[in-house]
Amino acid sequence: MMKRNTLPENEPFLILRDDGFSQYCGRDAATASIEEFLERNVGYLRDYPDVKVKLIGIGPGSVFAYDTKVGDVFMRDASPLAQRICRPGDLAARDWIQKCIDTGSDGLNLMAKKCREIGVIPWARFEMNHEYGPVSEDNFTYAIFVGKFNKEHPEYRIPKPDGTPANYPFLDYKHKEVRDFKLAIIREVAEHALHLVLN
Repeated sequence: MMKRNTLPENEPFLILRDDGFSQYCGRDAATASIEEFLERNVGYLRDYPDVKVKLIGIGPGSVFAYDTKVGDVFMRDASPLAQRICRPGDLAARDWIQKCIDTGSDGLNLMAKKCREIGVIPWARFEMNHEYGPVSEDNFTYAIFVGKFNKEHPEYRIPKPDGTPANYPFLDYKHKEVRDFKLAIIREVAEHALHLVLN
């Protein structure tokens, strides 16, 4: 019989993808426990044995839902305007992400550990150029889902075909600084994974 935390060689299996954000949007951040959060987002998979892998998104856009030192934690430094114009679920997500970090871990580690407990393989998922526009601080998606690296370096964005600045903040990988930043995020997440394996 195959162990649950290995992939089957000759039979179909399911991979469940989360977006790295919506699971934090529940409005019970002030009252629900971390255990309830983990059961709601991972624990229920024990009843779905065909799910062998959970893709855990590391965050929305270019901000992150784990205790990053390289990038920006979602809405940690959000402006008063951004906090005023965002949706209630965004505020709940901010509170939940911080609540997970305050446990001494974070949502990425907590969900990955819960996956391992129930025999599901955790897999970090990072979208390499998932940015939100249009570029305007009064657009809540740009204000809260686009990180400081992008905002501070509009010269690193993909321009319009005529060379003028685009109104969408997609980063251009022709710049070494962009590649270095993205690789630093990947290394940081890999170190999270290594920590999980060793502890």
